[in-house]
Amino acid sequence: MGRGLLKRELIKLALASSDILLIDEIEDSLHPDLLMEVLKDIKREEEVQVIFTTHVNEVVKMAGKVLNDSEAQVIYLSKAGYKTYELSEIFEFEKPLSWLGYE
Repeated sequence: MGRGLLKRELIKLALASSDILLIDEIEDSLHPDLLMEVLKDIKREEEVQVIFTTHVNEVVKMAGKVLNDSEAQVIYLSKAGYKTYELSEIFEFEKPLSWLGYE
């Protein structure tokens, strides 16, 4: 089993057995299609609060395809501080992986 598949299974197990889940760099080891499946898994588990980090703008765009403003928010951290965005405001980020269909 590849690392990405193992990571997805571990996330699914954690979602089924946790009240809160912290995932550092959610995209690590995950193909974009598998990442979309993980985001859908997160959406299905309404009773679990999930906090994930990423350095990749495309991940934020992909989350905006799966989740809505009432389900998630984006906190952009920088040396100057932080700014909070609604998912519907993600147009402010760079263009996503449009060549893969994640527009």
